Amino acid sequence: MPRPLLITVCLLALASVSNTNSFGLVFARAAEGLGLEVATLGGLRTIENIASIAAALIVAPLIDRIPRKWLLLSGFGMATVSVYVLITLDSVAGAVLFFALNGAAMMQIFGSLMAMPSDFVDGRQLNRIMGLIIGCIAFTSILVAPVVGNVAERHGWQAGMVVSSGVTGAALLLTALVVPAYRLPASPEPSAGVLQRYRQILARTPLLVMLGSNMLRFAQLSAILTFLSSVFIIRYDLSLGVIGLIISGVGVMFFLSSLLSGVLLHWLRTYRILVWGGCLAVILLALMFIAELPLALMIVSTYLFIVVIAAQENTGTIAALRLAGHARGAAMSWNELAAGFGALIGIGFGSIGLAIMDVRGLGIALTAIAIVATVVSFAALWVSGYSDEEPEPERASQPVSAPGN
Repeated sequence: MPRPLLITVCLLALASVSNTNSFGLVFARAAEGLGLEVATLGGLRTIENIASIAAALIVAPLIDRIPRKWLLLSGFGMATVSVYVLITLDSVAGAVLFFALNGAAMMQIFGSLMAMPSDFVDGRQLNRIMGLIIGCIAFTSILVAPVVGNVAERHGWQAGMVVSSGVTGAALLLTALVVPAYRLPASPEPSAGVLQRYRQILARTPLLVMLGSNMLRFAQLSAILTFLSSVFIIRYDLSLGVIGLIISGVGVMFFLSSLLSGVLLHWLRTYRILVWGGCLAVILLALMFIAELPLALMIVSTYLFIVVIAAQENTGTIAALRLAGHARGAAMSWNELAAGFGALIGIGFGSIGLAIMDVRGLGIALTAIAIVATVVSFAALWVSGYSDEEPEPERASQPVSAPGN
């Protein structure tokens, strides 16, 4: 994969979750400003996931026929506009439109961005690159969260979201200037209509089970990103500036874990990361939210959980790519579909638990999801017969292009 393009993709990965992470950081203040309970706004946030799901269902069958560049431009453009809709309307209606636009934008971004490395490389090199790219998503927390948190603390939550829109706007410009508009390789499968393409994906049972496993990990991660700042405010009465610094540490842990799991996947093994890591996640979630830990232990437990969930997310994404055959973009779109359903589950059940039993109720809901995730991960590996080692040789460093592209 050409180095300038790899660097660009890493920067785009950083920008991909800027809106989601930033809104999660100012979540409690935004709810107060909109006159809503935190749990109520959490319920409204499921609109973001519903929009992502709807967009994935529409785009997934066709995504491997559309140049990655155009979908990235559309996604970052919608993400940038969504923030200005939110802060201009400054109402529940504005929040609903923000969630809808941002959800649809994220599907387009992730579907294209995460499939791009497999257009160039495979095998262990793909493991390393995917680990790096997924890890770079964490830099949203490392670099953006402290700025958003401190700006929001001093000038209001809307100002913090303006910072986020600057990040997505820069990504839009970078995509336009650097990402090549290469034509995707022709599929070895016979040309098929939209319904036939749905059947081709749905017929891959191992892929579907792996996507189900991924869905439950996304449920945990989405709930953590959404409610963590609120938990620190409710239980420990911390300021947004301090929480922003803590979340920067979350980003560091996510980056290192994702990068190392990609580099060392052939040694760590998928089973260990997905199954035994899932058991550890269950224990950590129970300690973080059900038990009332001192602040220092809460921060340590949070970081350990992020290490586990980042390794699992990276490993699950690589597994989905490998099980997808030629339909790499479609697989990543379906992975985003799984992420949307997972976030719907995590945020939805988390909101219910938070409303009924406060932070402890949130912990019970997330721990239950983590238990199911571990069981499904075991089933996914058993059904697919997944192997970490790829026997086929590396592809060339350039994608196959049609003449003139």
